[in-house]
Order: sequence, then C-alpha cells, then structure tokens
Amino acid sequence: MTALKAGDPVIIDDVSALKDTHPDEYDNYTRLGAEAIIGVPFWKRPSGYIVVRNPKRNKLDSNMLRIMAYVAVSTVNESRMLENIHMKEIKAEIKSDNDLYINLFGKMEIHGAKFDLDENRINSPMGWHILAYLLLHPTRNAGYGELAGHLWDEPPTQATANKVRGAIYRFRRNYEGLTE
Repeated sequence: MTALKAGDPVIIDDVSALKDTHPDEYDNYTRLGAEAIIGVPFWKRPSGYIVVRNPKRNKLDSNMLRIMAYVAVSTVNESRMLENIHMKEIKAEIKSDNDLYINLFGKMEIHGAKFDLDENRINSPMGWHILAYLLLHPTRNAGYGELAGHLWDEPPTQATANKVRGAIYRFRRNYEGLTE
C-alpha cells in the first residue's frame, strides 16, 4: 500500500523470497502461478496497478510498463471525452421535457431532458431487451408470458414469465422517478 500511495513501481523478481517474510502474499502469488511480478501505478493519483505476471523481458525495468499505463490512461480519457461530446450533441437535440432520444442499435441508451439511461448505468440485459421490445411495439399490450416468449427461443413457462415480471419490477423500482 505504501508503494501505491507513493506512486512507485512494484518489482518482485523472485516471489519465493516472500515465503518467510510475507506468507499470505506468497500464497496468493503461488496460487496465481506467479514467479515474478512487475507493476506500475495506474493514473495520476494511483488507484491501482497495471501488473505483468512472469515478465519475459524488462523484468527489472518498469519503463515499458509505464508507457503502456500511459497509453491505457490516454485511451480511457479519449473515450470519456468522446462520450461527453456525444452527450452534448444528444442534449442539444432534446428541446422539451417530452422529447426522447432512443438508441437501440449498438450501445443501448435513452436520454430525456432530465435523465440519461445507458448500458453503463443499467446493467440488466433482460431489462434492456424488454424495454426494446416495448419501444418497438408501442401499440401492443404485451403480458409477461408474451414478453417471455420473445426473450427465449422456447414456449413461455411460468418460470420465464416470473423472470420477466422480476426484471420489470426491479426496473420500475430503480428508475420510476426519472421523469419527474
């Protein structure tokens, strides 16, 4: 933990040297099949490490791994920047509280004047499938069994209908106040 707070690399060229001094760490490394470890902090104020187990080259030199960490951080930053640009473009299209932006192809997302839902915020594939079906069939009054029949490649059963009912219940409970 001291190395992480200081932003220092961690280099263990022989894990067996930890056997007597740090037996718990030694057991973890052994379980992972590690004979040597090299790791560098990830991010400016480190929250973790990028680690290579059993490095073949640069065993005692962390510079190559630091470069890889920099590339990873740059990629994350670029992704966040592009997401922010995307959100600004979407919000510019939403003129009133009644307007919605819905994307069902690729990254599923729904945006309104007062809320944003996407796959990052809702980690429920079944919930997204149900929502997509309902959005694509707005005039149908589909029951749990019918929805289950569309989600599984088999005739609906009480168990699958109950799974749909549970997914809808959780979705409503978690997101009912979004449009208020």
